[in-house]
Amino acid sequence: MAEKIVKVTKDAETHADVSEAVSAKSRAKSEATDLAVGARLKVVREQAGLSQRELAKRAKVTNSTVSLIEQESHAPSLASLHRILNAIPISMADFFALPASRQNVLAYDAKDMAVVTRGKVDMRVMGSERRDKRLQMFIEHYSPGTDTGKTHISHEGETAALIIEGVMELETSEGVRRIEAGGGFHILSAVPYRLKNIGKTVAVVACAVTPPMF
Repeated sequence: MAEKIVKVTKDAETHADVSEAVSAKSRAKSEATDLAVGARLKVVREQAGLSQRELAKRAKVTNSTVSLIEQESHAPSLASLHRILNAIPISMADFFALPASRQNVLAYDAKDMAVVTRGKVDMRVMGSERRDKRLQMFIEHYSPGTDTGKTHISHEGETAALIIEGVMELETSEGVRRIEAGGGFHILSAVPYRLKNIGKTVAVVACAVTPPMF
């Protein structure tokens, strides 16, 4: 494929960050992540002795992108957040570290799912409070025409997903595959991939990764 493929610890080209920053200005604060990404980012940035401008320069994003995230006015994409944290550096696991739960049976209502991203691509996760877990489950909603981003995602482990509703397109170095509701995919190694909703309705995807991303 002509498109550059990188690991999830990197993001798309700088113009993509500019586009994110511009669109973020029109997004309400209520759409910012429920995981308080902005507050967390400000703390770790200041602990690292970095200004917003210096962090933006290291991560190759715009200064306004960092500023809007810290103001909770913009919920960054997963790839964008990885790129920024890698510039500090701090791992996703440490960034999202929450008090450990002693429960071995964790049940969730829809409102209890931790929000990773909101908007046209809505991603929520279970079990964020247990850092000793070996598997992590996501529920993802993609509006028509949306995808996981210009940068392909690569996870150091296994990724499996079921398409619950809609029609998704899976793109990897091995080709492009159309997957309808009831089908799915299983990636057994760090093969970069990209998902896109090619249907006319919101697509719902249940995804599991091991080891956990955070």
